[in-house]
Amino acid sequence: MADNFRLKLVRSDGRLSYYEGTVDGTQRWAITPDAENDVVRASEINGVTIEGTSMNMSTGEATRALGSDREAANFVTMAAHLCSQFKRSGVPPNEIQKHFC
Repeated sequence: MADNFRLKLVRSDGRLSYYEGTVDGTQRWAITPDAENDVVRASEINGVTIEGTSMNMSTGEATRALGSDREAANFVTMAAHLCSQFKRSGVPPNEIQKHFC
């Protein structure tokens, strides 16, 4: 599990938002929440979706096709926090930072 992560909103077109993130200050990620389809998808930094890696925003059910268990766990952690804040406010948060002890 990550010690810390940061997700920052890079762009949003009203339907899709694009976040860039770092895990433990090094591992770079991109996450794309799609409220219309009720899903958060992992993406490459260039915005291309990583097929098979997503989280249902309503149920929290995740499908993982990432290379390692650690990568998969980091995606689930970030996606869960993003879903929680998105559902609470109804709009994409500008930034999320979490530090775990």
